[in-house]
Amino acid sequence: MTSAPKLQPTGKKRATFSDVLKIASLCVASVMLFAGCKSSYDVTVGGMGRSQKYTGVSKPVYDKKTGKYVFKDAMGHEFSVEADRVRVIEPHDETSASKFAAPAPKK
Repeated sequence: MTSAPKLQPTGKKRATFSDVLKIASLCVASVMLFAGCKSSYDVTVGGMGRSQKYTGVSKPVYDKKTGKYVFKDAMGHEFSVEADRVRVIEPHDETSASKFAAPAPKK
């Protein structure tokens, strides 16, 4: 009978469950971080009846020198609006078109 050669360890370690869990947690955390960076906002400008709404824009940044908010739309066009004209800045909600409902007409 010939004896089988002994196998020598190669120095590589098999991944354990905790190693896989660490990698998976890192991947999930990085996806959440990058998903939060891609937020879009809605900016409502103007007064009663004459308001204008910019939807899906970048996060508005206040410029102290000029007293204006600066933001970009989805096409990359830059807008600046005076701070006293801005009524509402809110995160963009893609699921609903409007938070306000028109009153039902009277018959």
